[in-house]
Amino acid sequence: GVGKTKQVKIKNTGADPLQITGFSSSNDVFQVINTTFPLVIGMNESQYVDIEFMPVEVPLQNGTITFEMDAAIAGDRQVEVAGAGVFLEPVVIGAGTEETYQVPLNAYYGYSFSQTLYLQEEIDMSGKTINRIGYQYAGPSASVDFLIEVWITHTSLTEISASVPLTGFTKVYDGPYVVLQEDDFSWVEIDPFFYNNNDNLIITIIEKKPGYTSSSDVFMATPVTTGNMCVAEWNDSAPYDPNALPAGSVVALRANTKLWFSGDIPTEPEAKTTPVSLYFGEVETSVTKTLTVEVMNAGGGILEITGATITNPAFTVINATFPVALPIGQKETFEIQFAPVEPGLEEGLLTFEMDESIPGSKTVDLSGRALRFGVLREGFEGETFPPLGWKVIDNNNDSKGWLRNTTSAPTGQTVPHTGVAAAGLHTYAGSPNQISYDDWLITPRMIWQDGDVFKFYIKRLANQAGQKWRICLSTSGTDVSDFTVIDEIVDPPRVYGEKLYDLSEYGLYDGDKFHIGIQFYSVWCWPGVVDDELGSVLDRYENDLMVMDFTGPDLLYQNASGNYEVKIANYGLSAVAPDAYQTQICAYINGIETVLASLPGQALDVSEIATVTIPLAMADEGVYDIYAKILWSEDMEPNNNFSDMIALDVIQASIVVKNLG
Repeated sequence: GVGKTKQVKIKNTGADPLQITGFSSSNDVFQVINTTFPLVIGMNESQYVDIEFMPVEVPLQNGTITFEMDAAIAGDRQVEVAGAGVFLEPVVIGAGTEETYQVPLNAYYGYSFSQTLYLQEEIDMSGKTINRIGYQYAGPSASVDFLIEVWITHTSLTEISASVPLTGFTKVYDGPYVVLQEDDFSWVEIDPFFYNNNDNLIITIIEKKPGYTSSSDVFMATPVTTGNMCVAEWNDSAPYDPNALPAGSVVALRANTKLWFSGDIPTEPEAKTTPVSLYFGEVETSVTKTLTVEVMNAGGGILEITGATITNPAFTVINATFPVALPIGQKETFEIQFAPVEPGLEEGLLTFEMDESIPGSKTVDLSGRALRFGVLREGFEGETFPPLGWKVIDNNNDSKGWLRNTTSAPTGQTVPHTGVAAAGLHTYAGSPNQISYDDWLITPRMIWQDGDVFKFYIKRLANQAGQKWRICLSTSGTDVSDFTVIDEIVDPPRVYGEKLYDLSEYGLYDGDKFHIGIQFYSVWCWPGVVDDELGSVLDRYENDLMVMDFTGPDLLYQNASGNYEVKIANYGLSAVAPDAYQTQICAYINGIETVLASLPGQALDVSEIATVTIPLAMADEGVYDIYAKILWSEDMEPNNNFSDMIALDVIQASIVVKNLG
């Protein structure tokens, strides 16, 4: 009466679109679900389709799913499927009527964990495996979704006053947990855990979905009258690390819990491989990335894995020794490495080798996109903002604009897409109902190559209309006038969405150099954020110093010294020796560039940033437009060697200046 879903991947390896008009099943207990036909798959594209098994009896069932398409189309169109139904026997522990937001998880805080002890005499189920765990949601919402990990272990402990380290625990679930108001117990299906019926049991729940819902999202619980049986903790800062759980605090309640046990323990092995697909994301050539796959013996006996094969040499299994023998309920974690050589999409199929008669899942679809080495990848994780090589322009000169945002968000929202930071803006600049922002975030210069993309992730933080982002392209400089608008994003959703651009559609050819500018042009609001920008190879030189900032007083008395700070950086690909360059303060006097002060350069490693303090004294009164400058004969990009100007007023020492207001 309860279904289970598996995915099958259909790939079009031909040159024309593939149209699938429907399906047929040789056994009604197997059906294709969540799919609308006709299903059209483009050239070299793939589509995952859900196949549901809804058993009505215990014996092993077999069937064939046939995807319907033009008879002349070559390739596989059938999937052989099999599954067996099981009867589940429930055990309910706790019938209390108290409502709590503390256990098994705390919906009112961003993150939480709990550990609960259950005694053997409360369970008393011999020779069976736990297949599901459920709790009684008692809140007002029709449904609430969480993201949880579930860990279980046998124990001889009879009470717990602090958390038990998860060494020796088995992680049996990692994924969404949706609670429904209409359910008696809302449950998750876990990896089967064999209960020995001798020991007590500890179940750990780690809730790790960012944000929170409400203190009204409660669960039914039973008071603990003897001993300490439950500990928990919660916070709004970061998810709990399974490898370093804090002690937690004793909770005098246990959430009402329902455990579903399977029938008789199977005697033959069954393979369960998770996940069924691995996507490595974007990886630069000559760089490697490693992800993991778990194989579990979901049956009985001993599952022997004799090896593994992969159809694409860009993917390899590393640090594995075969054969691997897995008793009932045991898992083995395998490391899969992606080491691309050429740019482009890479796909492969990983197959774990074992006796052909063993049922279950044995394969993993592998994919990853290889990028050219040296591409722009910016997640704004470094504390320097704008990042080295980037530029921000406060075009309406209100001293508010782009910044690095880590935590500034309305209640219930989180800032980064990944990592700890994103690019955002000052909140509520200007006046209500007025255009209050004209601020630009500009990338370093890049070199376009056909097949490249420029992409990023964007979301609003507040439910406020009138927020506009203009995506702009420049093939010359980084002044606002150099850019052309190629897209306008108005009021994006409050969840991150990907924006992707093939810039060849906007006139770029192989070898063209370009910048992307993101202009935030909006009314008074709490601005949204952008994160994880990906572009083409950066146009960097072997030798390239740059001036990032120039600050200091705008008023000096004659012959009185003032200190000016110049922030400089090495944006080149090679380290710079001391005294190889000079940092200067200059001005044009009578049409001639004049050096007013100077310091010899200091050593700078690649990507190093330094702040230089230069004292300046002026003998002649007057108004000077002063600027900072780097003088280096070997600099291959002199255009970034100059700062913005400071209008400096030099006055007689006898004059008293007062600022009023």
